[in-house]
Amino acid sequence: MIFIRNRQIKTLGVATREAFLLRMETHLRVNFVQTVKPLPKEALREIIESNWKCADGFGLKSELGVCTFLNAVFTLGETFPTAFPQFDELLHSSRSERDKIKGIEAGVMSILEAQAAEGR
Repeated sequence: MIFIRNRQIKTLGVATREAFLLRMETHLRVNFVQTVKPLPKEALREIIESNWKCADGFGLKSELGVCTFLNAVFTLGETFPTAFPQFDELLHSSRSERDKIKGIEAGVMSILEAQAAEGR
């Protein structure tokens, strides 16, 4: 039988957390080049961590959920949950994480399409 000590669990948690942060940094640097390029690594990490915490508060706990939330942040701005009523209602609802992810994706696309139609 193998026993894992608390110290080992904490070490594994730190490694997993760092790997996740690195994946999110890479994702954002590849997909939001103009926005992310001028940001120092520390500033980008702070944005990721603060929005990860925010996403978690809305019940977005999976990597996909946090990534979807970050995509919306970098597309619509950090205030998107309150700036757009449909997101505020969705994120504060008791809907499943999967439904929230789909709702965020659909909402972002709808807003982008409306902005494109308006010529923005």
